Amino acid sequence: QVQDEFTIREMENPDQPVSSDMITLAELSTHRDPTDCWIAVQGKVYDMSGYGEQHSGGPEAMYANCGTDGTQAFLSRGGLGAHPEAVLQQLAPRYVGDLAQ
Repeated sequence: QVQDEFTIREMENPDQPVSSDMITLAELSTHRDPTDCWIAVQGKVYDMSGYGEQHSGGPEAMYANCGTDGTQAFLSRGGLGAHPEAVLQQLAPRYVGDLAQ
């Protein structure tokens, strides 16, 4: 029944997170600007707003994934292979919630 309640709430308010820790794809997609940039990586959503200038691959590479599930980009890094595992630890302070499946 809990899942039914989440489904009903998501249908009634598709742009709102299902709970304080769950982010829907609809909610994620509303954060697609460099000044309001959320990116999902491996099921976790991070607020990367304003971080582009610090991104070693350049701001364009990161900001291209704002408002999306950027897992594939994170793992492929433009053909260079996955980001080092330590990067996920660096993202921890920017964690917003989990991506709702």
